[in-house]
Amino acid sequence: MHPDSRSDTVSPSPVYSHNEWDPLAEVIVGRLEGATIPSNHITVTFSLPRAGAKLYGLAGGWRYPTWMKRLAQRDLDGFIELLRLDAVATSS
Repeated sequence: MHPDSRSDTVSPSPVYSHNEWDPLAEVIVGRLEGATIPSNHITVTFSLPRAGAKLYGLAGGWRYPTWMKRLAQRDLDGFIELLRLDAVATSS
C-alpha cells in the first residue's frame, strides 16, 4: 500500500518498500532473547537428514544452549555492523 493512500484508521507498517531495486535504507533486526529450537514440523525438517529431523522432534520448543546463542549473537552483531557500514539504519 502506498503511504499516501492509507486511511487514518490504519496504523502504518514499520516495513515499506517502493520496489526491489531501491537501495536498502532501514532493516528491522530480530532478537535472540527467548529463542527456542523449532518444532519438527515438515516446513522445518523437510531438507534435513532424517537423523537431524528426529532431533528436532526431541528438542523442539526447548531454549537454545547459552553457548549457541552467544555464537549466534556474535554473527548477528557482525551483520548489524555490516549494514550500518553500508549506511543502512537498523532497529530491533
